[in-house]
Amino acid sequence: MRTEAVSVGGIGGVRRQAALVLATLVVCVSAALGQVRDRWYMLLLDGAHAGWMHEQTDEQDEIIITKSLMHLRLKRDAADMTIEIESEFHETISGEALLARVRQQMGAAPMQVTYRFVGDQIVMESPGPGDTIVTTHTARPEGVWLTPAAASRYLRERLAAGATEITARTLEPMTGLAPVTVTYRSIRRTTSEFQGRPVRGFSCLSETTASPGLVMEHVLAEDGTIIRTMTAIGSMSFVMLAADREVAQAAAEAPELMVRSFVKPDRRVPRARDTVRGTYLLHIPDSEAIEIPSVGAQRVRVIAPDRVEVDVDVHRRAAESVDEALRARALASTAMLRCDDEAIVALARKAVTRARAHTAAERAEALRREVYRHIRHKDLGVGFASASEVVRTRQGDCSEHAVLLAAMLRAEGIPSRIAAGIVYVDEFAGERHIFGYHMWTQALLNENGQEAWVDLDAAIDAAKAYDATHITLDVSTLGDDETIGKMTGMVQVFGRLRIEVLGVEHAAHVDAAR
Repeated sequence: MRTEAVSVGGIGGVRRQAALVLATLVVCVSAALGQVRDRWYMLLLDGAHAGWMHEQTDEQDEIIITKSLMHLRLKRDAADMTIEIESEFHETISGEALLARVRQQMGAAPMQVTYRFVGDQIVMESPGPGDTIVTTHTARPEGVWLTPAAASRYLRERLAAGATEITARTLEPMTGLAPVTVTYRSIRRTTSEFQGRPVRGFSCLSETTASPGLVMEHVLAEDGTIIRTMTAIGSMSFVMLAADREVAQAAAEAPELMVRSFVKPDRRVPRARDTVRGTYLLHIPDSEAIEIPSVGAQRVRVIAPDRVEVDVDVHRRAAESVDEALRARALASTAMLRCDDEAIVALARKAVTRARAHTAAERAEALRREVYRHIRHKDLGVGFASASEVVRTRQGDCSEHAVLLAAMLRAEGIPSRIAAGIVYVDEFAGERHIFGYHMWTQALLNENGQEAWVDLDAAIDAAKAYDATHITLDVSTLGDDETIGKMTGMVQVFGRLRIEVLGVEHAAHVDAAR
């Protein structure tokens, strides 16, 4: 198998899809804890036992502490992957926010961010290089919003009052520091079965602004406690079911996620790594709208609500108007992209010096090639590691290449972000001629007096920075306030996407697909 396919199969985007769904579950569950102080759930993916979730609420010295721990097991070809996400929120009994903590483990080392609410500020603390702690300040979110326990009380009160629709604005740092609006609708009384006995309660649907378009179906007990929640990751069902601890944590074979995420186009792409331009028709059956961005080398034209035409030109350098807020985010040192880490700074400087690179474009390409060389073990054994972890372990798939390159670009003063999408490969995991979920990097480069986001893939080919079979579905700066990331564009397409290859171009000639 060619090296190009090894890193493509990393499915960094799939990991973030699963993490986003878990984060959305936390938002809904935190607002619907009811009066139960300790609750276990089993997580089912297309009916297969994929993990568990544990929710707790405690009161200590008039401080309410809400805790959530999720554990998800998935299989990527022959490799097992574990995602663990933990959140904790401290508030007064009157609903004043005091402290929040989020820990996520998708690589070997956990990533943790602590938020302390001090006056009109939020103090963020995250691990820095070595044993240091990096502290940053941001403004407390404006407007009226509820803490988790306060949101739970509000939901119970509205259910008891007979409401058929309930809207609450709450804060769950797992989805970022922007308050999330949760709307429960189509609420009606119902009787369901739980552990062999009938339980009176409610059924309803919910949506959150954290993941637009992701609808969840709930069965609630009379006090608002969730008995069952069901949603979809593209074409796959995702169910959270109340259970005893022993049942929730029972050993089971992890369901396979990677191969089923592959997209088989209507025809093969010849010499994919040599393509300089590609045009594709993307179709999601029964979709009301496909949100795919025009970014970097990619431009998107809406054909119909359920289909778009995507044109990728590797030579495209469309001028971008980047505001100072985005520029600051794209240069920031974050928990995932610790660009002030001495090891990252040293590796970046070595690469630029060795290549005798001067312009920003030359330095960016030197860094890309260095990342390809530096990561020796290109495999699926890592979940979603930080750049600081990758620079030391020298192991990972596409997502590890992407984060290390993004951090090294920032270490050299070049704004960067992560792109998540799909890329064509000739063969991987026993499948041939498919698009697989993938991650790469975008650098903001100034060429000929104009700034443009330029795509750089450090995972596939040492000699080529990018090819025209990369289709971007979403982008992220991986800020500390994007603990899970807002990559909702990935969720809507998973398992549902259809691709027609309209035409590809190799250097000086066009290979028309039709």
